[in-house]
Amino acid sequence: MSDYFFVALDLEEHSLCVGLCFKDSLWFKQVIHSNTILHNFDIKNKVSNKSRVIATCTYHGCLWRIRASLCSYGHSFEVKKLHSTHICPGVNRARNKQKTTCCVAHEI
Repeated sequence: MSDYFFVALDLEEHSLCVGLCFKDSLWFKQVIHSNTILHNFDIKNKVSNKSRVIATCTYHGCLWRIRASLCSYGHSFEVKKLHSTHICPGVNRARNKQKTTCCVAHEI
């Protein structure tokens, strides 16, 4: 178990990694959405519920994938698996579906 919870991660200096902890699944999803905007790719949540989240890159053939779930003690959400390599060309920033008005408001 990690000794810290995600509070404020500068995604330009740090990256997602196995073992990173978050207070809940909503916090985790917000961070991966911010990461997709920063790194110019789009994701699809394959599984998303209170106990686990699995997200993949939407580009056909891209291997990027992240899986996080509740820790065994049930108080935090931890990245369990991550395949961080992208083979996709990225998305046009104007058409990035991850950049919603709610996401923009949160970044401000």
